[in-house]
Amino acid sequence: MSECSTAAQGFIRRALLGYRQSMGARDELLGSDGNALPRWAPLLDKPIVQPSGEETDTARPWQLDPFPYIADPVEWRAIEQGLLQRSRLLNALVADFYGPQGLLRKHGLPPALLFANPGYLPQCRGYRARGGVFLNLIAFDLGRSPDGQWRVLANHTDAPVGLGYALDNRIVTARLIPDALDSVGVAPLDGFFDAFANTLREREPGARDGASVILSDVVHQGSYADHALLGRSLGIAVAAGSALTVAPAGVQLKTPDGPEPVRTIIRGVDSPSSDPLELSSVSLQGTPGLLASTAQGHVQISNAIGSGAVGSRAMAAFLSGLCQTLFNESLMLPDLATWWCGQPVEAAHVAAHLDTLVVSHAFEREGPADDEMFPRLLPAPGAIDVEGIQRDIAHRPYDYVGREPMLLSTMPYWQGGHQLRPAPFTLRLFAAATGDGYRLMPGGLALAATPRGIVSKDVWVTDGPRPPAGGRR
Repeated sequence: MSECSTAAQGFIRRALLGYRQSMGARDELLGSDGNALPRWAPLLDKPIVQPSGEETDTARPWQLDPFPYIADPVEWRAIEQGLLQRSRLLNALVADFYGPQGLLRKHGLPPALLFANPGYLPQCRGYRARGGVFLNLIAFDLGRSPDGQWRVLANHTDAPVGLGYALDNRIVTARLIPDALDSVGVAPLDGFFDAFANTLREREPGARDGASVILSDVVHQGSYADHALLGRSLGIAVAAGSALTVAPAGVQLKTPDGPEPVRTIIRGVDSPSSDPLELSSVSLQGTPGLLASTAQGHVQISNAIGSGAVGSRAMAAFLSGLCQTLFNESLMLPDLATWWCGQPVEAAHVAAHLDTLVVSHAFEREGPADDEMFPRLLPAPGAIDVEGIQRDIAHRPYDYVGREPMLLSTMPYWQGGHQLRPAPFTLRLFAAATGDGYRLMPGGLALAATPRGIVSKDVWVTDGPRPPAGGRR
């Protein structure tokens, strides 16, 4: 699991002896006077215990570190409002891209932003999502720069990963730091998961009964483990594409007792892999005929197939303007400054500043790899092939973006089982569509980059001390 798995029982404050802020980076634990900020005080005098074997056998793409991230309540409210606005915006973009395409026709959005993106699937054009909700679940990666500003680093709109791990982190962390959630006053996660599950189970009048299923990517062990944890929480089955079949009446789940009708599919595979018949013939993860069954209204898909088109890095360069165009609102949470090379002026800017910008592909698919979970935010060290990158940008400019570098803030992680040391981190937060609009989970994943790899942490949002409660924490 993590280095902390060998930690002797003891108080957290003892492990902070010698903890120092990293050069140039903002630290989330320490104030300007070098002392711990008040929101951390209730945690620092808590004991931390060694995890048992049953807590170390889950296949994870990251190790678990039990020292949580405690969000500042005022900052959290601003993050919440910003991500709820962003969720509405991204959902509206999917609706337009697969519907009237007014942003291309009337508002001058560059066509290559959509049609050069392999995440845009023309086969899905005309799909009408129930209630106008194309994005049932969205994940956001956030980071804080030295000036204290939170910025959105990525929008995961296709098949977000991590919700199951976030819940599992909460359960395990509560065991490792007994009574800390109650004394700190951590908001429970029950309401978010219940609202998400209830919304997915809702049906139009007269709709037939059926099961809910998570369509999982069984090839990637990390993704499958996340889906298994989520399925256990929601009480629904996790199935590979081969376990589903499309019949004239709709999608069915193969079971030992015969086929069972499926009402709702939480899609855990990327959009192009969802249907090898109509989309990607080389993929064995999806179910043949799923796209047609979805278009006919036989099954509800979460998220809508093709929704990854709005989650590209290139889109970050346009979201502020699109928010004004669609909502007449300023974008509350800024993106990392991004220059998409599909435009001549921006391409020239990137080509002239290769030594100071982070250059990456504009339309990479989302995935469970470390570079997606913890994106590179500083220019690559050492010499770079300037001429080669300039040549690539000139040949296929729309495939590249340049992004401003960012020195992430730091927070403590366990080192050597008995000391806490600073490491740069990002937050992965989740918003779900409910009957009352989008709702942000009061928690999430903090992902810290340590010398031994990425470690995953629980995120605590405080709502005041309360008596102990049962159920999901």
